Amino acid sequence: MVRVCVIGAGPSGIVTVKELLQENHDVECFEASSSIGGVFSPQGGKACRVYDRLRLTISSHYMAYSDYKPDDASRFWTSEEYFNYLISYAEHFQVLEKIFFNAFVISVQRKSEKWFVSVNINGSCVTKEYDAVAICTGTNQYPANFDHPTINEFQGKIVHSTEYSNCRVFEG
Repeated sequence: MVRVCVIGAGPSGIVTVKELLQENHDVECFEASSSIGGVFSPQGGKACRVYDRLRLTISSHYMAYSDYKPDDASRFWTSEEYFNYLISYAEHFQVLEKIFFNAFVISVQRKSEKWFVSVNINGSCVTKEYDAVAICTGTNQYPANFDHPTINEFQGKIVHSTEYSNCRVFEG
């Protein structure tokens, strides 16, 4: 049995945990926020990219995992519907019991044939040993800011998508 650490419990992290469990591996997952879902979690903290009235641009037919299709017809989910789908998926495949929430990974080091993951779990720092590590933190953790020579000439307000939650700032 291979002991595996999964870092991140967004859409890629939860399916990674599920697949590893189905292969009978010993799995632990560390999630920095208080919820699964990554950018789709309303409780995702800094990683959250959910905004009012968000609709996915990929239909539920393609967004759903192939081994857990939704019961309804193919349509474009709201962020809340997709988040609820992820929760249902994680519950169905018993993924949640393998996740440590509010767990901040401090370092990942390889020594000989093992991986050592240092993590702060609810204020307590521990280092754990694994045979393998899957990093599933996603590509949208940090904003890529635009820098242009004439940016200071722009008189309007510049808002990065990570700062957007609704259109109220643009009213008036």
